[in-house]
Amino acid sequence: MFSRAIALDPQFTMAHAGLADCCSYLYLYWDPSVDNLRLADSASRRAIVLNPQLAEAQASRAVALSTLRNYPEAEEAFRVAIDIDPNLFEAHYFYGRAFLAQGKYEEAIAPLRTACKVRVDDYQAPALLALAYTGLGRRSAAARAYVRAVRVAKQQLAITPGDVRALYLGAGCLARIGRRKTALAWAGRALDLDGKDSAVLYNVGCLYAVLGRPADALKCLKKVVRSGWRKEWIRHDPDWTALRGMKEFVALVS
Repeated sequence: MFSRAIALDPQFTMAHAGLADCCSYLYLYWDPSVDNLRLADSASRRAIVLNPQLAEAQASRAVALSTLRNYPEAEEAFRVAIDIDPNLFEAHYFYGRAFLAQGKYEEAIAPLRTACKVRVDDYQAPALLALAYTGLGRRSAAARAYVRAVRVAKQQLAITPGDVRALYLGAGCLARIGRRKTALAWAGRALDLDGKDSAVLYNVGCLYAVLGRPADALKCLKKVVRSGWRKEWIRHDPDWTALRGMKEFVALVS
């Protein structure tokens, strides 16, 4: 649809930015092809050329640069986007994600905390904020963020029961605060709804790792790695800590 919009109006900056985002997400989660990577790059570049003062264009460029692993330029683009529009949720959220992908937990905290303030009804930012705190060993802060993420995920599920992302992110947070039975129930619902999706399998695998079920965790991880999931994220994700010494895990992420 973004491509059709561009065909109708080649100067429509938001359509180029949207197309870039789609290709970045396709590359990261479903189809890590060179074509997706190239189109994310070219479409985000075009958006910047058309309107460098549009925060969404700068954020899309930053996401594309992160996908390309050009983190220094990505971080600069995120900062430009935030300077233009301090209330653009995506700029703060994906800025924090870019730091997490590099294992920079401390740097991820500020943008993710801001993302939580900008969009109070979002469950993703507090879930990732909790992950950053976990990576730093800040258990109390992590617990508070996990509790918030679960609360907001419940609110989302009350409105949209089929929100798979709310289910699997919420499940991981529930596991971290000791609610094992509910965590497994939420994860089971996510698998029932979309059990072949790499993001579902990845996060359910994380859940199993946290709950001390390494065989189940590795079973999920094998499928995720075959789908092309970014290994750098796996290497820096605190949820896999318990498995890092296992030969099978090392082989999968090497």
